[in-house]
Amino acid sequence: MCFAGYENSFAVSLDNFYSYLPSDKSSISIEVKNPDPTAAHLFKVEVYPVESPYKMDKIVADDLSASDVLFTPEKTIVPANGAVKIKFVYNGPKDDKERYFAIKWTDLRIDRTNKADTEKAASAAQRVTLATALIVLPRNEKFAYLLDKKAMKNTGNSMFKFFFDGKCNKEGAVVPCSDAGPLLPGRSYSFDKYDFVQPPVVGIWRGSRVIDAVRSDEVKE
Repeated sequence: MCFAGYENSFAVSLDNFYSYLPSDKSSISIEVKNPDPTAAHLFKVEVYPVESPYKMDKIVADDLSASDVLFTPEKTIVPANGAVKIKFVYNGPKDDKERYFAIKWTDLRIDRTNKADTEKAASAAQRVTLATALIVLPRNEKFAYLLDKKAMKNTGNSMFKFFFDGKCNKEGAVVPCSDAGPLLPGRSYSFDKYDFVQPPVVGIWRGSRVIDAVRSDEVKE
């Protein structure tokens, strides 16, 4: 993922929109890269709680909850063709609730016209801001789901990533069909828009492992 908007320049890049902090981990490092071969970039980071990683609506937080995620460095210079890692540490409640945070990244290109005071001198064309999502899984995690021919539903209290792969009828032809993504607690993914030739293979990532999802309407007593 790259910051866009620079004319005749490069922008610092991130690999993913979603970052995940597992229930058994307290910290995560996110690498940012500067593919610009001619200039360094000043990189600023801000973190704030949000209602959902889908809408990213900011929650008005008190001083205590605002410090649930600590990070370092808050500001760093990424050299030309270089990379740095920003470390995020979860310092919030250890309960059964999943929490979501926006990471606001501000990228300022450092060149000869603004090297003396980068932040004040940078023009709008040189300043690019993007928000990505940090999902903190509950410290007390419950993994559960329901899968049938119509939908996949997350019935637990923590997000999981899933995928499916199959073949579908489309305009008289059989074509591959697949999708993948995160599924938040209480949410469902509908298969209604797909005309499967046969039930697709559905998998769920559990850490570094992938498990086969079992359809509840096929489970035998």
